[in-house]
Amino acid sequence: ASTSALAGVRRVPLPTYPFQRRRFWALDRIRHVFAGGVTSVPGDSAEDGAPVAAGGTRPEHLASAVPAADDVEADLVGLWQEMFGFAPVGVTDEFSALGGTSLTATRMALEIARRHDGFQVNLHRVGGTRTTVRRIASVLRARGLGSAAYGAADAEGALIDTDLDLPLGTARPSGPGPRRAVLLTGATGYVGAFLLHAAQIAGHDDIRCLVRARDDAHAWERVRAAAAGYGLPAPDPERVRMVPGDLTDIGRALTRPGGGPDGGLGRAVGQILHCAASVVFTETYRTLRADNAMATAELLRWARENGIQDFGYVSSLAACSPTGPELSIAETRAQPLAERAGGYGTGKWVSERLAERAERDGMRVRIWRPGLILGDSRSGACNPKDMTWRLIVASLAVGAHPADDRLLYSAPVDVVAKAIVAGLTGPGAVGRAQHLVHHEPLSIRGLFAALSGAGLPTTPLPPARWQQLVRERALDTGDDALAPVALLGFDEELGDLVRVEAEAWRGWLTRSGLSSAVDGPALARSIRWLAGTEDGMYRELLAGVIGHGDSPRHAVGAALGRKVV
Repeated sequence: ASTSALAGVRRVPLPTYPFQRRRFWALDRIRHVFAGGVTSVPGDSAEDGAPVAAGGTRPEHLASAVPAADDVEADLVGLWQEMFGFAPVGVTDEFSALGGTSLTATRMALEIARRHDGFQVNLHRVGGTRTTVRRIASVLRARGLGSAAYGAADAEGALIDTDLDLPLGTARPSGPGPRRAVLLTGATGYVGAFLLHAAQIAGHDDIRCLVRARDDAHAWERVRAAAAGYGLPAPDPERVRMVPGDLTDIGRALTRPGGGPDGGLGRAVGQILHCAASVVFTETYRTLRADNAMATAELLRWARENGIQDFGYVSSLAACSPTGPELSIAETRAQPLAERAGGYGTGKWVSERLAERAERDGMRVRIWRPGLILGDSRSGACNPKDMTWRLIVASLAVGAHPADDRLLYSAPVDVVAKAIVAGLTGPGAVGRAQHLVHHEPLSIRGLFAALSGAGLPTTPLPPARWQQLVRERALDTGDDALAPVALLGFDEELGDLVRVEAEAWRGWLTRSGLSSAVDGPALARSIRWLAGTEDGMYRELLAGVIGHGDSPRHAVGAALGRKVV
């Protein structure tokens, strides 16, 4: 169908959502019960939580505890007291104020599901880590109403409307002189590490990395550690420089005395590649907006006031919603905001709209929307915290996988990174949004068939039965790698299968001799890589699946028919 009628659309009024919500897993991280969007799982961010008092007493910084009003609240209070190790807990205490984090929120939701006939509370919709016993209890009482049980608890339309109009400063001319530098955000993350590597391979010789760090030395330490963690060479200090800063205070980091490491960052940068984001799916848009939407607005403001004309934004399919009778996601800028996009997906959607506003004054904007970002096509290096791999490893651990036909739109991380870097200098990506996924998706069933063909077979089970097995294993072992997987949302009707248009980059793939497909051997390489990672996140799970004679790394290699060195 023609999409020309949508070309001029720049804003979708909120909080009206004209499109029916349907579940689809076409995102850069498989969604789960907490998420209406994608990228990572609870526990990925460095959340310290509030200090908890020792000796089982209520922390002094809290107000007096409000007692439970009924049995539902009393049961939740008891659960929280067990988790935090003190009493009393009040029904209006915020989870994070008690010391709760995204990881402990995952464990809590898992225990609630066990106590309430498998009902899975969507914590994002009741306030994320700022939720309370009272909010969760209200949903449990009304759980028979389905989505309506949440009422207006997650309504953030007015706040989103406000952020769509965040000030972007005054656009100034570029001025004389060459602008050779590329400013990259997110270089310590999974995709960002590969972007930095790809930019160096492509010949960029002046790359400035905005890194959350105390100083240059600390920034270099973090960037080198990220590269090493994914098997990438250390960045070249002759071509890469650090800009210590923070997403929540980008303006100060970029305009500190001297203007940056060379005394004139605003005059040196010609292109910005913005990849950094806070990816915590238990959180609301309100909680994430400072790191995500507001940081994008501040970065755009700085760029415009310094005459920087080129802005590249790494968005996500989480910012999109299927439309039309065929429930497809068109490869166009204009996208409705999904009713339950989640805090992360909503932030990406708002950031896209902010970039479009800057575009009206002449800025050249490029937007890329990855889906599931899988392992390096050669080494298999991948993000251990990605829900895709948790799903796969959990299935290997219990010897079964969910027999489900949801479609997974994916591509290898190195291919995604090379495509983005190539688009920075070419005119083809200007003014467009490109979907960086393989045009022929795998279903969940197909993914495990591919793994079986690579020597890692599992038995198909109805999703509910599979989920029960994983939940029991997670609760029995207390394994933090399994807990989020046990909460994957299989309870909703599948509905029509969503299709994602991904045509814009196919020509580049052909010319570059690259493939966006991910097959069984590629998936198996990533499993082998995961078994050998130093943090040991999956060692015990994979060792239990493959055998106990050798180390997990060698056992996985043997199972795949390869020698591991």
